[in-house]
Order: sequence, then C-alpha cells, then structure tokens
Amino acid sequence: MVIKLQVNNFSVLRVVVNEGSSINILYLSAFLKMGLSESMLKPFKTFLKGTIGETVSVKGYIDLDTTFGKGGNTKIIKVRYLVVDSPSVYNVVIGLPAAADLGAVISTLHLAMKYPVGDDMVGVVKADLEMAKKCYDMCPNAI
Repeated sequence: MVIKLQVNNFSVLRVVVNEGSSINILYLSAFLKMGLSESMLKPFKTFLKGTIGETVSVKGYIDLDTTFGKGGNTKIIKVRYLVVDSPSVYNVVIGLPAAADLGAVISTLHLAMKYPVGDDMVGVVKADLEMAKKCYDMCPNAI
C-alpha cells in the first residue's frame, strides 16, 4: 500500500506500508532532500538483507516526528528510521514498529490504514493508487 506522509514537517510521497517489514526505512536520497545531515544519524552497526538477498548497509538511525492523516485524522508519532543508501522507487518504508506505535489496523483489501486519534475517533489513511501505479511502473523488477 502506497501512501503519503509528513516526516519532520516535510511532505513525503512514495511511502510504502509493508506489514512484512520489521523495521522502518528512510532512504538516504529522501533523507538528504529533507535537508537533514548525516551527522544527525546515530550509529547502527549492522547490515540488512534486501528483498532479493543482497546486503544493504545502514548509515545509522534517526527518530523523526511522523504525521499520519490530515485534519481530524491527524496523529503524530515519533518513528525510528534506519537510513539506508540503496536505490529504491520508494522514499520511506513504514514497517510493523511504526504501525504498532500508531495502533494501526491495515487492510490491503480496503487499501486503508485505520488508527485511534483519541476521544473514540478513528483516523484513516487511504492508499494513493495513482502513486502506487507510478511506483510499479518505475520498478525495474516489475513483471
């Protein structure tokens, strides 16, 4: 599911919600476009396994305020992102840690993510189908 978010008050497109990911990822190219400096990263000494088995180096991690939804749907949480320097059609991967902190229920059938926003209210972020198609078209491994 592809959505858009506000990360550190910066509008970020091409955000993929991946329920199978045990981490949240911010790609270095997006990190730099947000005007952030690599000196802000905290050390994280490990490698990640990519989707096709390749090893991906982690530059470090950073905790950033991330805004889900708009208006009455808005909920801001602090998300820990691992910053990686790897080519991707996406700018951010929202994995299970952020989804759990958000209290989100994700429905790929309905292409929506729902989460509590307080006072018995439920926020909703819907998939951006147009952006998802663009990401698919940009993907070099698309069949």
